[in-house]
Amino acid sequence: MLGSTMVAEAQEQQQQPSPDQQMPATPEGSTVDVDQEELERFANAFLAVQEIQDQSRQEMAEAIEQEGLTIEEYNQMFRQQQQPEAAESEMSPEQQEQFQQADARIDEIEQEAQTEIENAITGEGIELERFEQLWVAIQQDPELQQEVQQILQN
Repeated sequence: MLGSTMVAEAQEQQQQPSPDQQMPATPEGSTVDVDQEELERFANAFLAVQEIQDQSRQEMAEAIEQEGLTIEEYNQMFRQQQQPEAAESEMSPEQQEQFQQADARIDEIEQEAQTEIENAITGEGIELERFEQLWVAIQQDPELQQEVQQILQN
């Protein structure tokens, strides 16, 4: 769920997405049967996932800053790493070390967050695959989106 690219870019935007903004859309026409209880468990898991993601973003920002980098600098270095021919020439050895240390810590935070997310979902009695199915169904069904929004607001 959390990739290094997403993490780097997510640091620049600290908005909390709603269920209708976060998951990728899938082909039209697939429907999933879901009852109110399962929808409520999904909503609880969704809230927990958002909290974990928010906390991990904060920890990642702190890890970057602890290495003496700004989030903007880290993101720029991350993009440079994606273009190896440019990365070597534009980063000093000190910057490379700062980036590598921050990136290693971010990888740890991502792994921890992924485990916490999986535990939060399964802790609500939903298998990971089912959570994904529900997520897709909610993306495709405005009525389900509205139901989840109502549950989240209560």
